[in-house]
Amino acid sequence: LFGMLDLGIAAAQYNALSEAARRIAREAVIHGSLAPAEISKWGPAEYVGTGDDTSAIATTAKPILLAMPGRLVAIRVTWPDADNAPHDRVQVDVSFTHEPLIPQLFVWGSINLRAVSTMYIVN
Repeated sequence: LFGMLDLGIAAAQYNALSEAARRIAREAVIHGSLAPAEISKWGPAEYVGTGDDTSAIATTAKPILLAMPGRLVAIRVTWPDADNAPHDRVQVDVSFTHEPLIPQLFVWGSINLRAVSTMYIVN
């Protein structure tokens, strides 16, 4: 019973990471080099942070990451085409290590969870 509960929590955390990666990528595509002046531009410098950061990128993901400590969620945003112009790509990588509820009981140990989302910049 505890094993099913533990794996269910890990699945919920993975779903949250996937949604966070998609949300950050959707925001990044409208914060490109042609974004209006009232919207900040993101990239093309790589962003590396955690879910606890106060950056606009991390703030986008915070409402989704309630099932895990933000300080343990790694967020990495890169622009593989080396620019943040329209039609260039942005890639968001979000990861977290799930620790079992009762470590001595579960033989599988920690589970590394990772979600990646890649989208094309529109602005």
